[in-house]
Amino acid sequence: MMQARDKLTINSIKIIISQLFDATMKENNFDGVSLNYFCFPIKSNASVAFNGDVKNLKININIFNFLFKNGSTEKTIFDIYNNFFHEFEHIKVIRNATNPECSNYNYLFTILEYIEYAKSVDQSGEFTSFNILQLFTLNRLLKKNYSISSNEINSNLVGYSEAFQRLEATLEKEDIEIYRNIIDSLEFLNNNIEIKYDRNGYLVDKFSTVISSINLYLLQHKDIIQKYPILKILFKEDGSIKNIYELYQEINDRNRAMYDRLITNLFLSWNCDLSVYMKDISFKKYIENLANRYNNDCIHYFNNIEIGKVFVPNESILYENLRVKKQKILILNKQERRYDLNINSGIVLDRNFK
Repeated sequence: MMQARDKLTINSIKIIISQLFDATMKENNFDGVSLNYFCFPIKSNASVAFNGDVKNLKININIFNFLFKNGSTEKTIFDIYNNFFHEFEHIKVIRNATNPECSNYNYLFTILEYIEYAKSVDQSGEFTSFNILQLFTLNRLLKKNYSISSNEINSNLVGYSEAFQRLEATLEKEDIEIYRNIIDSLEFLNNNIEIKYDRNGYLVDKFSTVISSINLYLLQHKDIIQKYPILKILFKEDGSIKNIYELYQEINDRNRAMYDRLITNLFLSWNCDLSVYMKDISFKKYIENLANRYNNDCIHYFNNIEIGKVFVPNESILYENLRVKKQKILILNKQERRYDLNINSGIVLDRNFK
């Protein structure tokens, strides 16, 4: 690999990216992904394109912007790494659309976001040509949701984290501090953002809006579940949503984090009667643990909301997200009484609580 002190040229940038591409493809045991370069004065640094199916993908890299970046060569190389790993994370999401054994919550929910968007742009009501890769492109054009979508927050986090892990030793002390703050902010957002913009431009609860929107749609389009088996994690073959107890029974050490988050969201936003399942003491204890964890996570968010501003400077988004979280706390309080749960963690209260 070239030394950071060398002047970056079109050829040297291609060498850096080509080496990254070859190593990452080998590490992930991928094939059917190609790399394409172009050099044009447009804002976009990179994108993912498709040639018909999830097994035939292309990463497009715009070299132009890296040639004229302000700052040190080291920072430009960091940006190259960051952009490459950001786009490769999109590739991994798309590839996992056909993986029913996926254990990554962000990958699953990103696919759900794509389907929800498909439903919103389907003019015919049929959407017989549904393609997850087409939606990937369309979704990125929906600018309002771009910065707070599950897909983009996760891909930004992976991009910055992978670049930082590999290049920390080449960076100046002040740049190390900047990148660490950005990564901390993205981790905070990745764990806490629960809102999205609806078609009318209003901020709404992301999980409940997406699930409600696609529930009936999948009942009518069961072929989508067969085409993208990752959906089998949450949906039955007939398109109906699995109940929480069914999901609970699927938990193992590998997928626990995904199911914990999925079940928490369903418990706080999806109307289902769990009375009969609460007779299972281990299940009830599990739900109580999730409830206490959610309360504590809300307190952490409330106390550390400034961290999110590093990457999302629009603080109104962060406080609207807090409002949705507090609404879910009210739902949790109702669930506590309904099922006689032992929830002993604190709650978020302030004079602006509505």
